[in-house]
Amino acid sequence: MKSVMIWGYTNFKWLWVPLAKELKRTHGAQIHFVCTDHQSVEYWKRQDSDGVIDSFTTTNHFFNDYDTVEAPPEMVYSRAQQYEDEYKILVVDILQTDRHLGRGFFAGGIGHPKSQLSEKANYLKSVNFCNNAFAFWERFIKEKKPDLILGLASSVLGKTCTVVARSNGIPVRDLFRANYGAYYAWAFDEYYSVTGLRSEIQRLSDVQWQSTTEDEELSALRRLPFTDEYYRNFRHSLSWPSIATKILQQCEWSVYQWIKGRRTVGNYKFSEKIHSLVQMRTDFNTLMRYRFVSQEELKNNTFFLLALHVEPESSVGMQSPEMNEQLAAIEFVAKNLPAGTYLAVKEHLAAVGRRPRDFYATIAAIPNVLLVSPYAYALDVARLARGVVVITSTLGMEAAMLGIPVISFGLHNNYNILQHVHTVESWTQLRPLLLQLLSKDAEEARKTRQEDGRKYLAALKNVCTDLSWMDRASKHREKANAQEVEIIHASLRKSLSI
Repeated sequence: MKSVMIWGYTNFKWLWVPLAKELKRTHGAQIHFVCTDHQSVEYWKRQDSDGVIDSFTTTNHFFNDYDTVEAPPEMVYSRAQQYEDEYKILVVDILQTDRHLGRGFFAGGIGHPKSQLSEKANYLKSVNFCNNAFAFWERFIKEKKPDLILGLASSVLGKTCTVVARSNGIPVRDLFRANYGAYYAWAFDEYYSVTGLRSEIQRLSDVQWQSTTEDEELSALRRLPFTDEYYRNFRHSLSWPSIATKILQQCEWSVYQWIKGRRTVGNYKFSEKIHSLVQMRTDFNTLMRYRFVSQEELKNNTFFLLALHVEPESSVGMQSPEMNEQLAAIEFVAKNLPAGTYLAVKEHLAAVGRRPRDFYATIAAIPNVLLVSPYAYALDVARLARGVVVITSTLGMEAAMLGIPVISFGLHNNYNILQHVHTVESWTQLRPLLLQLLSKDAEEARKTRQEDGRKYLAALKNVCTDLSWMDRASKHREKANAQEVEIIHASLRKSLSI
């Protein structure tokens, strides 16, 4: 390992320099940081007291040069088609990863705040932007010759980096929370695929997975953020005093940005930020006027659950470029349900304020759709359902662990490897699949699903690293100590089979 590129972003900012130091010590690797702008470079230079980092590369020039298109349109599109053929990807897949340039692709999030970039974006300039990103990474790889890329960035630059690296056989690894407890894993692609998960499931004996997971562990499965305190804080955030405080904070931040000279075209417009705060309250009040079905009522009905995603968001734009239309998914499922079966739809609190006008009215008007309160805990509802419908979702993983059938529109979910997770690649699959899931559910089939779910959890634990013993999320913590670096470096080496 002679050369390593690291994305210099704030996730795990306490880790990257100490880990880079360890990579240089053990492998003699040169370290190349890729940062957004000069301010980011200065930050990492201050962190790098030992002079570990060998070079810095910034990317903000892409946004500054967005309006510059030197070639005629036919040449821009021809060049893009060449990249599409070479890297087996479409430009539209890349644009979906960016909240600014791909904003129009997300009909369910059209109320997301606008930026200067999103307002001036047009198709020709965006395609040219992608061309320049491809060319940039080709030059970077030719010059720096990285053997490993650490970190995953969303948006056009992150997606093109990953695509070019993969084409050149360069491994990419990103440390991310595996959405179970404090377990973390090294993803090897932009879909956050976990290294070795499938083979670990096949390797585990019955004794091994049974000793790793307990029935009680799954029966108590519950994500920590979704507590009564979380809901109280959300309600408080919609109060006028809270909104007024946030507006004042936005004013202070805008002045600070102006003094520091940090005026980038990707920043959200001040007026849009203020409008978003008010719109969130307005839309939430609109949503709460609808009648929500209670969990007691659901117990007496046959239904599937679809919990909505936030959009635009990398969880749908980057991780499921093939299918991320939530309203279409609702209609597809609802139009293929037999008589007496409902689709329960639950809104995500973080998505309120981003939806288009009449979004909730459109869903509520579908005859066999029931609205679930946004305050309901989705997994509690899922336990009553005949199955859950997801694109990419932690709920899908949790349901799969519990042995609840999952209909997955996302093609890259880690839990798709389970037999009771049904990946939908065509709308023609839906009707027979739904009828199959509604057929009599034998006790033996339920037991098999539950055992497979436990085996999946055991495998996930084995291929991940439990970091519950350390401070993982604090923004102001000290740099990683020797023990932390040793354990995380060991897990990285394992994911690379070193």
